[in-house]
Amino acid sequence: MIFSFIIKNIKTIIDGLIVAALIVAFSLWDPFGFFNSTPKLKDTPVSLRSIRDIGELITAEYYGEVIESLKESMIYNFDSVQLNDEAEDLFIDLISSIGFLKEYNDSIRKKLFSFKSRVKKKNIDRKFAKHFPEIVSDYLYNSILTSVAEVKTISENAEIENEVLWYLFNIPDLENYFETNSEVTQVLNKINKVYIAHRTDSLDKEKIKKQIVYVGRGWVKAGMNFKNFNEKNFWYNKERQIIYFRDFDPQILNYDINPWFIPEKKIKGFELIVATGKIKNPLEESTKVKIRCKEKLRTQAIEAGILEQAKENARESLKHLFSVLLDTEIEDVIFTRNKYDYVYKEVARDSVVNRDEAIMLDILIKHDCIVIDTAWYDDFKIQLSNLTGFIDKLKKLKAFPGELLFNKTTALSAGMFDDSVFSYNEFVVFDSLLMHLNICNNSKFSFNIKKQLFEYYYTPNSDFNKIYDYL
Repeated sequence: MIFSFIIKNIKTIIDGLIVAALIVAFSLWDPFGFFNSTPKLKDTPVSLRSIRDIGELITAEYYGEVIESLKESMIYNFDSVQLNDEAEDLFIDLISSIGFLKEYNDSIRKKLFSFKSRVKKKNIDRKFAKHFPEIVSDYLYNSILTSVAEVKTISENAEIENEVLWYLFNIPDLENYFETNSEVTQVLNKINKVYIAHRTDSLDKEKIKKQIVYVGRGWVKAGMNFKNFNEKNFWYNKERQIIYFRDFDPQILNYDINPWFIPEKKIKGFELIVATGKIKNPLEESTKVKIRCKEKLRTQAIEAGILEQAKENARESLKHLFSVLLDTEIEDVIFTRNKYDYVYKEVARDSVVNRDEAIMLDILIKHDCIVIDTAWYDDFKIQLSNLTGFIDKLKKLKAFPGELLFNKTTALSAGMFDDSVFSYNEFVVFDSLLMHLNICNNSKFSFNIKKQLFEYYYTPNSDFNKIYDYL
């Protein structure tokens, strides 16, 4: 009965076996990638997941010893990022308050017998404190003043508060101080250093009697963290057999000080060498010092060049790894940075592109879409790729003045309205630009004509098609 059934349905059974065999074959070899959804690194057979599975690749280690005290832990016990943000906010409030003080001074100048009430250099500190006590009482107030004094090289023997306030009071265009004055960045860059100096002086004057000093011995490990690695971090140049890792640098992976540094020799990781005075919370204070020991060890390792060593070792390790994975000899592994990230960070500081920045960006884009910047790149395609992303981010910023998004047109407008005069020459240029833009938007014109019109403003490299979207 079974035989008769098989013979009767032999064709159907054979067809089924053939289909099953094809499914097995395709699942094993998968020539068209139907059964494998794992993304591959571009121009390679290497799956992205296999690279992420590497996890942390340790390529450099540092072993060292540090000494840390309770006093130092009290000095450095602050968040530098938060400090910078609060300093910037206070600086903005300070400038605004100086502006209000100028308005107050102008109002009383109009009154008869007002000379004694006017703001002068010798009384500006008292006038400012009277009207704006919340700013004067801020913990960063003196640090801001000292930073301005250092930038303007005001003598240490002078009355710094009066000198700095009087200098700010006499700035003609105080409303645009943050947009137009380069010294703002210089002042804010000094805040951390000045604040630490102030805290040190303050603790020295207090003559702290309690003291804890620890020696810490531990290790720092650096290398590559592939856990969040993505295809944008990788580019393979087949012709030159060079692998590029973009914005993917070695980092500190871990650092610690264990209870025993070398157990067999009974060398402790933490060793208390000084403990004086009556300490209210000895465990809490000791923990603070130990945490600072670890941070100091990390900083010491960075200063000793652990990241540079990790990069050199990673280059060799990854060169061998990808030579095996690609079954070809990789000539070099290069770590590259995005030049335009640094430019964007500076331009986007106030979320507005002003006239000077617009001019700078115009020159930069014109140059970099034609000429490779060898200080940052050794492959022009990577530069163009980064430049495209940079332009996309610029379009999300506002053009000054007004609320329009930044592009070639609004950048030109920023220059025109800067002097509040719209000259005939500016009108001709602007009218011509708008006419060409309207033509570009007309669908009856071919892409080649649009390209020629674009090249009227920029003469980009022919490989850089995406830059045409800039308009």
